[in-house]
Amino acid sequence: MAETRDSAIPAPQKHFLVIEDDDDSREAFCALIQITGNDAVGVENGARALDYLRSHSAPSAILLDMRMPVMDGWEFRQIQCSDPELRGIPVLVISAEDRFRAQTLASGVAGFISKPIDPEELIGALEVLA
Repeated sequence: MAETRDSAIPAPQKHFLVIEDDDDSREAFCALIQITGNDAVGVENGARALDYLRSHSAPSAILLDMRMPVMDGWEFRQIQCSDPELRGIPVLVISAEDRFRAQTLASGVAGFISKPIDPEELIGALEVLA
């Protein structure tokens, strides 16, 4: 008799990179992702994110705030899109500035969620994204 896959075996864990300058928000996003059984690493700006991406395996997806010090989300996206190693990583923008929605979606991101974040909306978006 052929062995069937046990439905109790968890799906492979996904890994997310959270780029958010607000410490409390970054920690909350990472905790929410970890509650779903996935892994998350948080960094405080685009420059730190690039350092992380160039020294670790690619995450399943990136959560990206657009307004940050040092290197904002716009500059990060410009560099990400020009780098063949990074451009294929899906990005979900998380921003309190809903006026950026059309512009960020036009830049090729996979989605946009307005802050304050609805946890269920974020979890649903990540499930579809990665």
